[in-house]
Amino acid sequence: MGHLAHYANLPASWLKVKVPWMIEQAITAPLNPLRASIDALSARVELKSRDFASLFETVEIPDDLSVEVPPATTGDDIM
Repeated sequence: MGHLAHYANLPASWLKVKVPWMIEQAITAPLNPLRASIDALSARVELKSRDFASLFETVEIPDDLSVEVPPATTGDDIM
């Protein structure tokens, strides 16, 4: 806000345009590194979700669903 004293002699219409821009710049400048970090993290998450989705692309589903799939176990093991 120290910059406003410099602009004291300028018309109010010019200040109405310039002050919001100055505020936006003051807010945006510190947030740019954060935005870069978020973009990098988003890219990593998107890559991981694609890798996860590719697991399901390799599963083959038989055309004939009447074929019985053998159970994963052969029965109860008694110990």
